[in-house]
Amino acid sequence: MMKKLTALLALTLSAALLLTGCVSVASAPAEEDLDRPTVVVTCGEDVLVATPEAEEDAAATPAPEDAEASPEPTADLNVYNPVPAGAVLTLSGTHSTGITSVCYRLDGGSPTTVQGESVELEVAPDVQKLELYVIAGSGLASQWATYYLTVE
Repeated sequence: MMKKLTALLALTLSAALLLTGCVSVASAPAEEDLDRPTVVVTCGEDVLVATPEAEEDAAATPAPEDAEASPEPTADLNVYNPVPAGAVLTLSGTHSTGITSVCYRLDGGSPTTVQGESVELEVAPDVQKLELYVIAGSGLASQWATYYLTVE
């Protein structure tokens, strides 16, 4: 009976310390601290360029009212990669623990996951967008990467 009472008291004290902040709980690592793998897409010897993710400028300040308003030029976030019709793309990635699988989809279709370090994919004449991510041996996945294609 005394052991049960002691265990209950210890559990109650631990919960109270946790709720009051006297004891900290380990938090998940921040996204920028994760060692994510990197996606690589090649067509023969050429490395294709992914479309960069749009970034919002949180520190943007409005222009003074008396200043003449001139629109800022915006960057074209769509990077187009010319590839010959019927070309074979190699979808892979890099990471210190190796790559265990590749997941890709074409033109927003259903994803296909292939076990292995890389996948070879023949480009159909009507394909316009390739999206993929890779999974490292550590279990971490890369972010989705988007490649816009211009089939010639």
